[in-house]
Amino acid sequence: MPNVRIRLLEDVPPSEAGRLASQLAALDVLPEQRDFSGSPASVVKRGVDDPTRRTFVILVERTDGPPEPVGVGALHPDAAGRSVYPGPHVLLRGLSIDARHQGRGIGTAAVTLAVELAARVAPDARAVVLRVHRRNAAARRAYARAGFAATGQSIDGPTGVEEVMVRRLDGRGTAGQGAGVLGRSGAGSQAAR
Repeated sequence: MPNVRIRLLEDVPPSEAGRLASQLAALDVLPEQRDFSGSPASVVKRGVDDPTRRTFVILVERTDGPPEPVGVGALHPDAAGRSVYPGPHVLLRGLSIDARHQGRGIGTAAVTLAVELAARVAPDARAVVLRVHRRNAAARRAYARAGFAATGQSIDGPTGVEEVMVRRLDGRGTAGQGAGVLGRSGAGSQAAR
């Protein structure tokens, strides 16, 4: 599995911002996935437009140079609404991995790291919540591998029915399913601030 880490965009030094912006602009998901999360560029733009979204970049370490940006996502404290999750939570949204890097475990590793990061950016949160389109089977599998459990709740989203999944931050699971405990996402992976 590739060595994956994530980094909040707000923590990128100005000296690296221009190069990173160019690299992120070149990322894209598979055409059939655009309805689910939008393009990586659109996720970054929404984060710039709404500073309550803590947008992060997903990086893969390389042996021949600096880490390569391969995706993005956002952590949005208490944004799912109390009807979706009644307590303090973080909504994981807009997670997208460049099409050229899918199918290698990067998404699962990034989701696990995002949960760890969510516990730091919103220390009072009790859970990380997400909505995943019913047709997005690959994403549902990646979220389940990262410890998320379906709640049985469905929401009519902008492009169809979305299922709610939750990973509790106290390790107790959801709906009787184990969610695991926070930890590393794989050998050599780390969350970057």
